[in-house]
Amino acid sequence: MSEFVGFDFKARHKNASHMRLKRRVGMRSYLKYSGSLLAVAGLCFGSYVLYNKAAGFVSTSKIFALKQVSVRGYEHVLPMEIIKASGLSMGENIFSIPLKTIRKNILSIPWINSVSIRKSPPHRIDITVTERKAYCMILLDRLYYVDDHGIIFKQLNENDSTNYPVITGFVFRNPGFMDVPLQPVADAVSFIQELDRNSIVVGKDISELHVDATGYSVITTDGLLIKFGRNELVSRIDKLNDLIRHFGDRMQLFSRVDLRFSGMGVFRYKQGVLSGTDGQGHNSHSLTGNTGVANPLKEVNNSAKKG
Repeated sequence: MSEFVGFDFKARHKNASHMRLKRRVGMRSYLKYSGSLLAVAGLCFGSYVLYNKAAGFVSTSKIFALKQVSVRGYEHVLPMEIIKASGLSMGENIFSIPLKTIRKNILSIPWINSVSIRKSPPHRIDITVTERKAYCMILLDRLYYVDDHGIIFKQLNENDSTNYPVITGFVFRNPGFMDVPLQPVADAVSFIQELDRNSIVVGKDISELHVDATGYSVITTDGLLIKFGRNELVSRIDKLNDLIRHFGDRMQLFSRVDLRFSGMGVFRYKQGVLSGTDGQGHNSHSLTGNTGVANPLKEVNNSAKKG
């Protein structure tokens, strides 16, 4: 027995209409999306063109011509020296100025440690410098300034102050000693700083620090030679402080103090002074034509080994 299967023409028509509707909606979405992309692309292109035109205008317009340069932070270097070294030219467009090159030019000045540069439209450049601080001098082939990090940074000229301690005893055959850290020099500077921090008097009255194979020797502004050696430097500074407390003004009678021995120290009197005693257990001194070696403190052992 045959079975008849009916066919729903209405349902088929409905499905076909639905598919056509989906295609129309999809096409509209696609066109809308494509239009958005084209609009964004057009906007970007337009912005790019406008930017280039604006950039071209900004970098060439006389409105932004350099008319003023301000300099801050200077002490040893005059503003005009900084401006001249920078390579800036009045009238050039401030937006075409290569700041990296200007910064490098200014850093070529020995006194300058760091520099910041800012463009201030429409026509000004602001320069702020930080200068190095001369902490002492070093005698090589000539006199040079050394900063507090031990960097040799400037050869002295006739107008520079020499009111600083001078480090002697170094020889650098390589001319590339400028603006680079050299550990022996840094160590010598650190020793002067240690004297500044912890010595009662000597740190502020150093005329010369000599460095050689035996260690550090200090000459004060009044001519006293103090030999520290190369070991136990902090404890020897303490030893010096004890001696200064003990002798007070009588320290000026000595021409030399050697702290490299165990105990307190070995002394040499200045020419024309001879150590004696006043009968009450105190040191007294009289004039003589001879120079002798004195050891005023009983605890000093003259035969002790040098450190």
